[in-house]
Parts: sequence; C-alpha cells; structure tokens
Amino acid sequence: MKSTDIDKKLIGKMPEPLRQHDAELEKLKVEYQRKTQAWLQVEEEERKSIAREIHDDLSQPLTALKINLSGLVRRVTQGEEIPSEKLEQILELNNSIIRTVKRISLELRPGVLDDFGLIPAIEWQAGYFRDLTGIECKFEEPSDIMIDGQIASVIFRILQKILANIVKQAEVTRVRISLKKEADKLNLIVVGNGERSLEEQILDREPFELIGEYAHLFGGEVEMGNPNRGTLVMVNIPLNLRRVSL
Repeated sequence: MKSTDIDKKLIGKMPEPLRQHDAELEKLKVEYQRKTQAWLQVEEEERKSIAREIHDDLSQPLTALKINLSGLVRRVTQGEEIPSEKLEQILELNNSIIRTVKRISLELRPGVLDDFGLIPAIEWQAGYFRDLTGIECKFEEPSDIMIDGQIASVIFRILQKILANIVKQAEVTRVRISLKKEADKLNLIVVGNGERSLEEQILDREPFELIGEYAHLFGGEVEMGNPNRGTLVMVNIPLNLRRVSL
C-alpha cells in the first residue's frame, strides 16, 4: 500500500475539526510556496535590472578610462609630453562614471525617502523622472497622509517600476501621480497620456505583471486599463503590511 493511500485513510478517520485544520494548513503551505516563488522572481528581476544598468552605463566608460590611462602611462614612461586635451578627456570620463554611480545609487534608494518620508520622496521622484526623460510629471501631493517605514518603501518601489514601464511607451508626454488614503488602504494612481486604446493596454500588460506580483506579496492589488486613451495604473496596499518571510 502506498504512503499516500495510508495518509488519505488516516485523514478520513480524523475528526471533522482536525480535517478542517489540516486542510487550512495545506492551503497556507501552498500560498506560502506561491509567495516565496513570486518573491524570488521579483528579486531575480531586480538583480537583472541592476546588472544590465551597471553593464550598459558603466562598462563602456570604465573601459575607455582604462585605455586612456594605459596610453597616459606609456607616454609618461617614454618621457612624452601629455596634451592638456587628453587630461581633460580622462577627467571627464572619471566625472561621467561618478555621475552614473550616483544616479544608480539614487534610483535604488534615494536618501530623501529615509530622511523625509514618502511624500517628499515621490515629489523628488517626479522631478527626477521629468529631468531624466523630458516627460512632464506632476505629483498631486496629499495634505493629510503621513506614511513611514516599510509601506513607504513598498509604495516608492512600485512607483519606480510603473514609471520605468511608462517611459518605454514613446507616445507618453505627460504623467500624473496621486496618493490617497481610503479606510485601511493606501491607493497609488499613475496616469499617462497617449494614444493607446483600452484593448492595446490589455494586450501590453506583461511589463506590469511583475508590479502586480510585488504588490501581491504585501497583500496589495494592481489594476490597469484606461477606458479613455493612455495608461492608467492603480495600486492599493493595506496599511497593516505583512510581507512573506523567507
């Protein structure tokens, strides 16, 4: 007799409360495994994104700096005169690398989020996004919300992911961000203009699926789809956050 058959017989002999308890434990186990897999997927995508950015934005200038420095060493050892233009070129490469490192660091976690909280951090992100992309970005700042800690980090990271996907849509020229508190939930709404119909938005949901997985890990939900033209993403996160522990 197989072990699974024995298990089924034992479960069948259990009192009803115990059977219900066992079923609830199994349900919790399945849900935990699903959330664990989703969290690992989110982490893996984050690593890939950071790796791509470091490779694309740092590898080339670092290689160019190495080549220039090697040429500089060769000239110095041979007693040749160093043109000022070459020194300026090396200095600019160095400055470019420093700017890139600062930008990546800011995008990962800006100091304003830790120092001043979520609202100033979103205001900073809107301005940073506007300067970086040239897309008009306005944050409709609420007057009665004070959010700190983990929920602030979650909302901010989700906003960054939404903006990163919106910027890939070439027709977008204007973005609006709003934050509202309703009962025990915090709602983040991001609207981008453009010419995409509702059908096109539904077909192009894949870039936003990871955002949904990220929000679900914290008990949140994501809705997208604008009956008018453009892109609309709505995220609600419960204020009593409980993230899966790994």
